[in-house]
Amino acid sequence: MSTQTRLLFLIAAIVCVPIPQESLVMETASRKTFAGLIAGAAVVCFGAPAFANPVTATPAGDHFSAGLSSGTNATFSLGSVNVTCNHSSTTGSVPAAPANHGDPVSTPITAPVFNNGSGNTCPTNLGVNATLAVTGSWAFSLDANASGGIVGTLTIPKGGVSTSAKLFGLNCTALVAPTGPATLAGTWTNGSGGGKPKLVFSGSVPVQPGGGGLCPSNTSATLNISYDITDTTSSPPTQITVTAP
Repeated sequence: MSTQTRLLFLIAAIVCVPIPQESLVMETASRKTFAGLIAGAAVVCFGAPAFANPVTATPAGDHFSAGLSSGTNATFSLGSVNVTCNHSSTTGSVPAAPANHGDPVSTPITAPVFNNGSGNTCPTNLGVNATLAVTGSWAFSLDANASGGIVGTLTIPKGGVSTSAKLFGLNCTALVAPTGPATLAGTWTNGSGGGKPKLVFSGSVPVQPGGGGLCPSNTSATLNISYDITDTTSSPPTQITVTAP
């Protein structure tokens, strides 16, 4: 096997890139010689991430509150039914050092509140209110993508949201994450120019519909939530900041 081909295998093992087909044509003896190298490349590429993307959240140990970003709503869409809440909030803490640095940095949060100012109901586009019961252990986690952007994940526990609404004379229901925890992807943006940091989530989550008849029968729903993050520990208040190396 040529020196060039040997180097190609070594590079592939390190950075997990495909090897050109023409470089795989080699004598039987050479294949045996480099069988261990090829297996090692597979371990590197498939057994563990090629690159870690840790982040650091500060101030370590500070408490925070999360509330809907100004001018936004939390929305829950199941088929043709759209639920719109003008209030949602939760609280949590930046992990104490050294857990405030990692890939990812994770913290439990209180089960979020969703309503239109009070109680646990929000209006739908069909002129009736939906009731949202939120339970279980929720969490935020943050890490960095390959380009250095901060990405977030909202973990919803099994059965974390149960919705119901009287539609078409039926009690239509939807249970979010019916078989196990579900995750919702998002992005973190540090505050600038006096603005607060934002954690924005948007995506699809599995649901178990109920009610039959004309009730929505979709097995996934779309959630959209944009939170402003406020440090509630520091006085005067400081901004919670998340950085990637």
